[in-house]
Amino acid sequence: MNISIIDHMNKFREIDLSKCKTREEKILLVMKNCKYFYDKNIFFKLLTKEEKENRLHKLNELVNKYSNLSNQAILNKVVKCLVTSVSEKDNSKYMGYTENMKLVNIESDIDIIGKIVNVKITEAKSFSLNGVHVK
Repeated sequence: MNISIIDHMNKFREIDLSKCKTREEKILLVMKNCKYFYDKNIFFKLLTKEEKENRLHKLNELVNKYSNLSNQAILNKVVKCLVTSVSEKDNSKYMGYTENMKLVNIESDIDIIGKIVNVKITEAKSFSLNGVHVK
């Protein structure tokens, strides 16, 4: 069944949302009348600021949780890192990336910028790793 985007738009315009008393009624009416098409912006505008913030907070919690789990999986392991520069947060350390593009702050007593080196991961955080250069 080929339904054009114009047909969807026309169907959407025919819906009289003024008859709805609540936000939920508006959503249900749109879903009922436009089963092949919906305007994401309508649903987004129907959310209160508090609901948007709650959803963002839940999403951030999930991202932090799974990022941390992923980083914890390589704790105490030796990984290869491309060292790109001196660490932005600590001038006594170097900064580099694993083969999976995870940020690593590396302790080393020699200059390793521009090299691919083995690093033992000593600490795992949600969005970065700390490690020691293994010679």
